[in-house]
Amino acid sequence: MRIALLGFLLLLPFLSAQTTPAPVVPDPAMQEALDAIAKNLVTAPDTEQWKQARQRLLTTTFATSEERNVALRGLLQLVPDPNTRLLSPAGFTLLQQELQREIPTTGITDLCVHRDGHHLTLVTPIAGSSADRAGLRPGDVIEAVDGTPVPGIERETVLNLLRGAEGSKVTVGIQRGGRHLKFELARAINHDPPALGEIRQVGGVKFAYVVLTEFPGNAGAATRELLRSLLEQGARAVLLDLRNNPGGLLTAAQEVAGLFLPEGPLAMIRRRSGETSKMDVAGPQLTTLSLTVLVNEGTASAAEVVAAALQDRKRATVIGAHTVGQGLAFAAPRLSDDAILLLASGLLITPAGRALQGSGVTPDLPIASPVQLALPLLRNAANDEQYANAVKVLLAGAKASAP
Repeated sequence: MRIALLGFLLLLPFLSAQTTPAPVVPDPAMQEALDAIAKNLVTAPDTEQWKQARQRLLTTTFATSEERNVALRGLLQLVPDPNTRLLSPAGFTLLQQELQREIPTTGITDLCVHRDGHHLTLVTPIAGSSADRAGLRPGDVIEAVDGTPVPGIERETVLNLLRGAEGSKVTVGIQRGGRHLKFELARAINHDPPALGEIRQVGGVKFAYVVLTEFPGNAGAATRELLRSLLEQGARAVLLDLRNNPGGLLTAAQEVAGLFLPEGPLAMIRRRSGETSKMDVAGPQLTTLSLTVLVNEGTASAAEVVAAALQDRKRATVIGAHTVGQGLAFAAPRLSDDAILLLASGLLITPAGRALQGSGVTPDLPIASPVQLALPLLRNAANDEQYANAVKVLLAGAKASAP
């Protein structure tokens, strides 16, 4: 009996080894990606669904890098911000080239997830682009691209469907209210300067009317050159039109704001840890003349940052409609397989301490937008109440500051 018992005890370690599953070693590349997300992502969900999905990725063995990336993209779909995504090296290069106006586009370069969580909507068409000339509007729901239904397709895939060679065309189906519309759009490189303007005169007062259509890398230099010319022509006030401006680079926002503001804060970036860093405007300041800013439902991202800084620092009166509320700064860590994680790494906070994400800019003088804006430099149509009121406020300020 003692021998039998001893034999049973000797078998216990063996039985234990057979019944306890070996620990799964996390895929090194997946571990790297999840670590980068944990370090950078400011809006990571704290839900049970997120935790379970993350744990599944840590305990799964992937046969190929593509299989791993598909699983990672599935996780990122749980992040509230639609811009947070995994990009191939080629996709990241295309994104940078679009921001720098180096490749053809239809003018649809920014999409966000509809409130139903299933469709994609247009943030705003680039001014002067094929989409703008065709009459697409902020908030239009994208239904199909060249006959391919869009609902349920990843954002990056839809943007790739819209891209193509110079001069080629693409058919885009959209839903607007209860109507279903189709537009044939031409792909072209935008050679127009991001800053357009002219001298206008009302009531004997000359003012500079400046339309900034987006914030590519050259927006600051282009706006400085234009504004200097208009000031030399005798402008006594400035009307800055940021309507339907989808934003762009924060460095460009620093330079544009620096034309109107003395040195000081443009915005603050609040990280997930609670740490806050400050972004200052990039001068030198070019003018202290009376300034009014126009915004609307298509004013987003860097354009909102500029409008909010001018408003908070009491430099300008902001007029128009409530803005989009895209207030995130991004990081782009590159993984060992060269894929890039585009991650919302910080909340943009205005100089007065307001978070822009989801809130946007509330105008000092709220006025409903016209049904559709005309092309730049024609935005003074009879039905454009936003423009008309901005001119009244601007001229009152110019006359009050006149010697």
